Amino acid sequence: MSGFLFIEPKVVKSNLVAGDDLNGLPDPADPCFSVASGQPVVFLQNPAPNAGPNTAVCGQTIVLPGITSAFSGVWTQQSGPATATIATPNAAGSSVSVPVFGVYSFAWTETNGICVRTDSVQITFNETPAVNALTAACNPTNTQYTVTFDVLGGSAPYTVNGLGGTFSGNTFSSAPLTDNNPYSFVLVDVNGCQTATISGNQDCFCVTNAGTMI
Repeated sequence: MSGFLFIEPKVVKSNLVAGDDLNGLPDPADPCFSVASGQPVVFLQNPAPNAGPNTAVCGQTIVLPGITSAFSGVWTQQSGPATATIATPNAAGSSVSVPVFGVYSFAWTETNGICVRTDSVQITFNETPAVNALTAACNPTNTQYTVTFDVLGGSAPYTVNGLGGTFSGNTFSSAPLTDNNPYSFVLVDVNGCQTATISGNQDCFCVTNAGTMI
């Protein structure tokens, strides 16, 4: 048949890698190097795990801030004052709980074949303060009353939002409140951990005047 040129196809395989520091030879010390004689050179992508930013939480449970990627990963605890419980170690957004407040470090490790990379995150678990032994005491004329309570837990110094007064150690005493005038406040510690809103009222006349019996 005239007018056609037939060329036998050929496959050329090489163990050389162009453009590297070894004059075209692959680096066997590269942990992501995988090659067999007569086969193409295979370079695996290194994972780039992201364990998220260091953070703090009020309480003993948090969702870990890891970022999901194309590679599988696993959480492990690196340090801390006690052993944490990681609910779903293979999930980047797993929850974790701790039995003791303090600073913990967790590692998020991703794997792609023989390529392994790790990123870590530090979580601070802070105790939330609590109000204890709250009392409302009326003055001798029953025209005003004072709210007092003790603070348990959390970290000083404390702030009482919504109610004026002063601290003596861990004991708070409010400024005098008008009889039968309600109060409402939130206790906050130095770490920003706070109670739920606490409210109440004191009717001094109702408490002290039982009326006249005839």
